[in-house]
Amino acid sequence: MTALRTIAIIFIFFCSVVAWVVLGGTLVHRTDEAKEFGADAVGQLWGTEQRQRAPRFYYLVAREIEVETGEGEKPAKAEKKVVEEPVFVEPTGTEVDVDLKLEHRKKGLLWFSTYVVDYRSRYSVKNDTPQPRKVFIEFSFPATNALYDDFTFHIKNEEVEFPPNAADSIVASAELAAGETADVVIGYKSPGLDRWIYSFADGVARVQNFTLNAATDFDDVDFPEGCVSPTAKEKTADGWRLTWHYKDLVTGYQLGVEMPKKLNPGPIASRMSFFAPVSLLFFFAVLFIVSAVKAGKIPPLHPMNYFFLAAAFFAFHLLFAYLADHVDIHLTFLASSLVSCALVFIYVALARGTRYAVAYATFPQLMFLVLFSYAFFYPGYAGLVITVGAIVTLAVLMLATARVDWAARFGVKRS
Repeated sequence: MTALRTIAIIFIFFCSVVAWVVLGGTLVHRTDEAKEFGADAVGQLWGTEQRQRAPRFYYLVAREIEVETGEGEKPAKAEKKVVEEPVFVEPTGTEVDVDLKLEHRKKGLLWFSTYVVDYRSRYSVKNDTPQPRKVFIEFSFPATNALYDDFTFHIKNEEVEFPPNAADSIVASAELAAGETADVVIGYKSPGLDRWIYSFADGVARVQNFTLNAATDFDDVDFPEGCVSPTAKEKTADGWRLTWHYKDLVTGYQLGVEMPKKLNPGPIASRMSFFAPVSLLFFFAVLFIVSAVKAGKIPPLHPMNYFFLAAAFFAFHLLFAYLADHVDIHLTFLASSLVSCALVFIYVALARGTRYAVAYATFPQLMFLVLFSYAFFYPGYAGLVITVGAIVTLAVLMLATARVDWAARFGVKRS
């Protein structure tokens, strides 16, 4: 085992590191590009995040105020002016039913969690003053750039005429006698992205006799940041039925559901590429130590052999990075693993025999490349799997080489 051979292997390793860094950087760029342009494209074609705010109910009260007037050097004069100010009314009861249908869509290296929401709500508002009032209802749409199918807006069983110049909200009104309660019914179907949120108000609000039922057709239910968990959950055939029920609540929190996300090949491919040099280092270490231990029995691998083996490792990540655009991520991983392992096995078997290929090439490749790479599919366990694998490898190599005379293997003369 000459020093020149060792230097050549180290040089090949660092050239491989550069190739993986370039590939990883390319994947990061493609992923960021997909996030920027893909999200915009999906938002334009499908919809954006839906944040439904509760309607606001109020009536106007006339109040007389004094306004100072004056021009130039003339003394200011106080004039009386009548203005109308809103008095907000909290609904006496709220029932909201939401049906969420999930449908993932893919753009480039990223999956987007799109859905269709069927929103149906009933609000009860009461005129608790001793005189008739004209009560206004302001309904805000959850998103400006969205489609709203099957839209309904009824007050006291009468349909509200949709204004021709409506922007992001509709204001309707109803005459309520003293002590009269009216029902306001609002509903629509609309596509959205990532999460659906229900907000009581812009700040802290009080709600009474409130119930929100959300039905999902997916099992992996989560809740956005700043939202509270449901008070009840019931498993259904398709997913879950989530219920938020409050009798008298004061809160600044919101309610909502986060759509489950698919494994995105872009971030996984980039993480695997940046970690690949560690896998190759373990693989080269096994081959290097085996060549040293079995010197004289089996011819050591030439640096060119190491070059082609590094290329076979790189082929795994290269194929995974570009096949994932078109094929399911798990099938992509399987295909990339089979191709890379076949290249390594056939090459080493032709160079040093089948037994050598299985014991010292294919088996280490399955652990250091395939197993370590698949660990990135489970981010919470990737570090643990790699650490355990590294420690097991170290223990095996230490036990196998404990009695080796390294000075003799490297041709060092003893004094």
